[in-house]
Amino acid sequence: MKLCRIATVLALCLSATAFAQDSQSMRQGLEFGNSMAPQSNGQIVNPASNSSAWSTSGVPTAVPSGLGTFSQPTDGATAHSRAKSLGLSGLGNAAMDRCEHYAPTGNAQADQECAAVNFLSQRCLPARPGYPTPPSGSASCSGSFGAGQAQFDFANQVTERDSIFRAITDAQKNAENATGTTCQPETIVTKPAEYSNATCIKSTQTDKRTCSQVLQVSCAAPTDGCDAGGVVTNSWAGDMKTTFEGDGAGNYNLTFGTIADNYWGGYGATYDRNLNFEIKDVGMIKHFILTRAAFDDWLMVKVNGTVAYVGPRGGDRLEVVNRRITANEMAPRQCSAYSDEYSTTYGCGLPESCGWDCGYYLKDPTYYETCTPIAGGWQCSTPDPHNGQVQYGPDSFGPPELRTSWNFSLSVDLKPYLINGANTIFMRTIVAGGGEGAIVISTRQYCPRLCSTSWLNQCTELENKAGIKLGTP
Repeated sequence: MKLCRIATVLALCLSATAFAQDSQSMRQGLEFGNSMAPQSNGQIVNPASNSSAWSTSGVPTAVPSGLGTFSQPTDGATAHSRAKSLGLSGLGNAAMDRCEHYAPTGNAQADQECAAVNFLSQRCLPARPGYPTPPSGSASCSGSFGAGQAQFDFANQVTERDSIFRAITDAQKNAENATGTTCQPETIVTKPAEYSNATCIKSTQTDKRTCSQVLQVSCAAPTDGCDAGGVVTNSWAGDMKTTFEGDGAGNYNLTFGTIADNYWGGYGATYDRNLNFEIKDVGMIKHFILTRAAFDDWLMVKVNGTVAYVGPRGGDRLEVVNRRITANEMAPRQCSAYSDEYSTTYGCGLPESCGWDCGYYLKDPTYYETCTPIAGGWQCSTPDPHNGQVQYGPDSFGPPELRTSWNFSLSVDLKPYLINGANTIFMRTIVAGGGEGAIVISTRQYCPRLCSTSWLNQCTELENKAGIKLGTP
């Protein structure tokens, strides 16, 4: 099949060249092409495999001189020897390889030769349904049929089904019938096949390896003295005047109440006030200290329900006593009422005889304001003798009026009582006549830290072995 192909290549080369030559060159080219036309079926083979198909007298040894550079392949003895050894198919394949990446040089004969070769190699035709896809590349098709389709609009004038291609098309389709007697089908009968079975085991041993990519966090050294850190800015809400001011050295003073004189009145009067605020992170608070208490006459401070300060005498509570003492007097004790024109008093004790003429009396009686009979005895009550006094400890009492406006410098650590979220500071003031109450808290907060992150890749060794990169998570 390749012999027919190269013969057509040469014929088209001659035809393409003829447009640029005189009539004598055209005649020589046609005669040369006709001299190579096969004369029998047996010649449609590669001479290298069937040397007897062609006689040496029928093989041309040179091409027409008028073809210029086309004459060069067979001008010398070496080229002629190559043609005889390679055959027409070998020369055709060599031409295809040489022209695949040929770039036009301006030499008309050389440019047209490779254009024709590339066209016959299907490198110049556009893709068509039902035909092989043309190879891609930079093959020169200048002056070829494929280029002419687009340049001169003769695509519909000559097609691959034209009668000029019928001979070679029939040869391609009936190649198996055109080989003469050189090939004969032969039927080979073998005995029933004999089989043998063999088994093998293929195993793979794997080693599971793991690695980690670690996120590293690096933070600058902590600093303090910021107005915001742990306490949420502007979260203060109280029922007295509240200020939050810096001292210029990184400390901020929280004042709750007004430092003045006698803006409250009453005798044993109680004034309760609450200050609410938010804390985002208690750990960001360096200190939270009660540094000043200014009041008249008594003051107590609680933080989130825990007593933190009682003044001026200390203690664990602060309240004005107003209660009754209640007791059950049960038999054999007896209770008797003693009345005068102003009131009635009850005395309860153990009865003892005082003689036949006086009956009995109550030994060591306890006196109450009221007594009511109950089953088996009496239920009695009387006002607490400390009523009206200020109680600041389990057994500690004092008068409401202390006749002093106190102004203490303190150092009471309130941070242990703080929590994340909502916090409440409770302040109670008890006054007699006139009085006031205010506190000052000093706070210092850590500044938000500047941090950065980076990934530590501990998988480099395994990545290199696997030939891949995991990338940053």
